[in-house]
Amino acid sequence: MTQACVVGLGVIGGSLLRALHGARYPVSGIDTDRATRDAAAALGIPVGEPGDSACDRLLREASTIVIAVPLPAVAAAAASCASIAREDAVIMHAASLQNAASIGTESLGGQLIGTHPLAGSHDSGFSAATASLYEGVTVHIEERATPAQRDVIERLWRDAGARKFIYLSAAAHDELMAWVSHLPQLCATALASSIARAGYPPAAAGPGARDTTRLAASSAEIWRGILAAAPPATTLAVEALEMELAAIRSALDSGNAVALEQIWERAARWRRGAGAS
Repeated sequence: MTQACVVGLGVIGGSLLRALHGARYPVSGIDTDRATRDAAAALGIPVGEPGDSACDRLLREASTIVIAVPLPAVAAAAASCASIAREDAVIMHAASLQNAASIGTESLGGQLIGTHPLAGSHDSGFSAATASLYEGVTVHIEERATPAQRDVIERLWRDAGARKFIYLSAAAHDELMAWVSHLPQLCATALASSIARAGYPPAAAGPGARDTTRLAASSAEIWRGILAAAPPATTLAVEALEMELAAIRSALDSGNAVALEQIWERAARWRRGAGAS
């Protein structure tokens, strides 16, 4: 069975590590944080710190390496791993953006393949990682991956629980994420900020407000890096949301129930199509 090494054991990498370990998939981990390494080691997982001999050994032993560090650190981590890993190792990253020019990985060429599992948490760190995070999820994989790389990548994510794989170009993937990942985060953040500015405490929120603002608890540090590298489509998505809100405000001000209902029905049809109960 393939030996994998996960570099970066936050909620994404840590969950992958836990899932593979639980599936008896030989896996090791690398992280800069001592407490995180100790927690992973307590599970019986080999761990190393970047730059030490244990780290180099784990990277050389691995036939598959997964880079799961924050987006701004992907390029440096991937370059370091590539310099140590064996020539036939499959190296992938699990960042939410894939355009090499945006994340600074152009020099690695075909050595590094973007893989993006559509899963996550508003919490962060190894303590928030769960072995079940990837159960049944979809993973986006760069379409430039070779047949051999695709086989290895799909096997690893399937053993972690993933069930569907979508191949797109990096540009197409990033534009899609602008609408279905970046926009929801920004919308939740704006909504929570608006309620906070109005002076209402979280305790006053019902399930609707809690559900729609869940993402607002996400790490600003993580999202700062993502948004700095986000495609222009992210701005277009925000503009589209502003237009919808403006239309809703206009309908409310004028008492135009028909216009409001049209917006409502369009939204409801989309949500039901997305599998809402």
